[in-house]
Amino acid sequence: MADFFDDDKIAFKKNIIGAIILVAIIIAGGFIGYYNYKVRSSRVSIDKTTLCPSEDKISRYTAILVDVTNNINHTQKEYLNKYFENLKLNLLEHEKITIFVVNNESVNNIKPELTLCNPGNQIKSQFTENEGIVLKRWEDKFNKPLSKTFDEIVTGGESDVSPIFEMIQGASINGFPQNTKDTPKRLYIISDMLHHTEGFSLYKQNPSFSDLKASPYYQHIKTNMDNVEVIILLIYRNGFEKLQNKTLIRNFWEPYFREQGARLVEVNAVEG
Repeated sequence: MADFFDDDKIAFKKNIIGAIILVAIIIAGGFIGYYNYKVRSSRVSIDKTTLCPSEDKISRYTAILVDVTNNINHTQKEYLNKYFENLKLNLLEHEKITIFVVNNESVNNIKPELTLCNPGNQIKSQFTENEGIVLKRWEDKFNKPLSKTFDEIVTGGESDVSPIFEMIQGASINGFPQNTKDTPKRLYIISDMLHHTEGFSLYKQNPSFSDLKASPYYQHIKTNMDNVEVIILLIYRNGFEKLQNKTLIRNFWEPYFREQGARLVEVNAVEG
């Protein structure tokens, strides 16, 4: 009789343990399922070509304006390539990059050379994403096209005009959509910063922004750059040392950007 009840107790304990294990498995499965659901539901739908999400999901706008109206020598190009590579490594996920080119033909045809968004190169969930796929997508669809475009356009050339104002205006209009005032914005300008057109020229000593602002030409080139941070990569040119100095930045470009609503936060000399 005692053995019979002992067997019942053992069986009962086994059933309890089995039930506990089953409940634990169900709970764990539920948590995993819920986690995967949350990860999938939080995924941002992106465009297959640009890798960009909807405008409200853009983390930051970065426009890069490359002035190719004058030559960029080998040393300067190497510096720019290294700077650009470092810039790419510090982009936010879903940051939108738009590249523009300044040349004598671009004034009447202001459009981006390339627009891409950083898809990110970090996996968010080992259950729903493959690290190899994530890295390959970043490398093939974002990193390589961006590097190729930048390398091809950073060559420079010769031009009779240098319409920098017009291209800043075009980059602002096409690179920073309206109704995105709360989204951070940056404008990188790779240029000698010596605007030169029939309407206005910086090929003179001690230029003043007040001269530009007082001219009829200013009404055509002013633009809205509210809350845009501007970074200049100043390409030095032989023979123009007296023009490319602190006076050019302090007396002209700083007040110019301030008047547009932007803020000049950094100037880097690109010597060579």
